[in-house]
Amino acid sequence: AMEVRVKEGHVIVKDATGRDSIHLTAGEGAAWQSDEFIRLESELQPMGAWRLEPVMFSDQPLREIIPIIEREYQIAFDVADPNLVNCAVTFTLNYPPLPVLIETLETLLDIEILNRGSRQYFIQGSGC
Repeated sequence: AMEVRVKEGHVIVKDATGRDSIHLTAGEGAAWQSDEFIRLESELQPMGAWRLEPVMFSDQPLREIIPIIEREYQIAFDVADPNLVNCAVTFTLNYPPLPVLIETLETLLDIEILNRGSRQYFIQGSGC
């Protein structure tokens, strides 16, 4: 199987015959399996993440952290209960792939973050 991931810009990947193709943009990927292209889950990470300075949060409410994550990862959050954003957390944001960051926040804050597609995420749970 062939696999392609796009770091920046966009590409059109074609099969050997040129009859089947897929258009990919930054952050997307595809694999050639069973005579067709399959879109791969994105490992969203900010562009140039390796150059970004880690950000330390010390007992800061989620409402102050969310805008930074939204900006750097180019995603958006909706919250089920407005009180969830008052939960305070201490951690260092070193720009891991988005699934790792989401799992970390879920564990630290006792919340659940659901992927609603198109870079939209929904935060729910008891929190704090």
